[in-house]
Amino acid sequence: MTRVGLIDCSWPAQAGRVPPHPSPTLLRAGRACADAGDEVTYLGTMFDRASCDRFILLAPPWAGPIVRERAAALGDAPVELLDPWAAQPAAALPGYALAGYECHGEVDVPPSPVHPWVVASAPGLVDPTPAAAEARLRAAFAGLAGLRHTAMVLGDERIAFSTERLRSLAEMVSGSLRDRKSMVSLHVRAWPGDMMAERMLDHLSLLPMSAFDLMLGTLNEAALERMGSSVRLGDIVGVLGGLETSGLAAMTTLSICAGLPGETIDQSVAVLDSTLRLAAKHGIARVRVSMWLGEHAAPPRDPVDQKERFLASHPTWSETEYRGFHDLVVVIRQVAPNIDLVGPGFLPEWDDVP
Repeated sequence: MTRVGLIDCSWPAQAGRVPPHPSPTLLRAGRACADAGDEVTYLGTMFDRASCDRFILLAPPWAGPIVRERAAALGDAPVELLDPWAAQPAAALPGYALAGYECHGEVDVPPSPVHPWVVASAPGLVDPTPAAAEARLRAAFAGLAGLRHTAMVLGDERIAFSTERLRSLAEMVSGSLRDRKSMVSLHVRAWPGDMMAERMLDHLSLLPMSAFDLMLGTLNEAALERMGSSVRLGDIVGVLGGLETSGLAAMTTLSICAGLPGETIDQSVAVLDSTLRLAAKHGIARVRVSMWLGEHAAPPRDPVDQKERFLASHPTWSETEYRGFHDLVVVIRQVAPNIDLVGPGFLPEWDDVP
């Protein structure tokens, strides 16, 4: 029997409102090892070289330096590097019970999550049906450590936030409180279209919500159509009003994209301005802006990679315009202190253009 250690190298880069939690991709790999007869230990961000025979290191693209440092510290022990965004969708559920942590999530999401049009969450279920999604969520709830206050991150944008999902989630939350005396705070990402269902926001506000990420995308009507969205600008404005009346606005992040296909810098600036004005009008706490990097983009490795990929996918933008948009965000952040404006760097520490 081989002793396998699971090490997560993504946490030091995580920032924003999504709490650090064990990587579902890493836990899925651990479960496969356990099913094969190995002894699996979830080590988190810490490790003891002598505790295991081999190691699996979570290695998302942005974590290159820390991955190399951890791998070197393990010496000659066999090391497998696992990039969640290079993994394939799977039918097997993550081995949530391996971690016993106070927070779990459905899928790996980028740190300080960006809109899925920029970088999607890591591959999750091979068959993302409502039944499969519910089974995964129940497994994640069952894997929460027995603490009074726990958290769950519903970050898989491929799963529609339907009335049925809302009911299942409410049942799991009440079950955790009844059976384990644990209140589970929720971090939810959702599309505007899902929030248009009758009284959806009112019902959602009755759950123990900690943070809500509305994947708005853009307030540019033409860009919405080009991205294949069925939601129109008027629908989005209505949802923002609903966030205010339901009491969710203060915990909401509006996630938008700059530089969508066919969009000029002036149009991107206009989208940012309109989003900030609507956020201020409805008492929304946070705006997350990120730069579109091309179709089906994986996470960038560093600020230089982000800039090069943006310019390669935007032949009508100059490097001066790219820098100018970043500079504008810095200025707005200084003059609009009542709204937490995050971005446009993929990581917050990447806001300075190289």
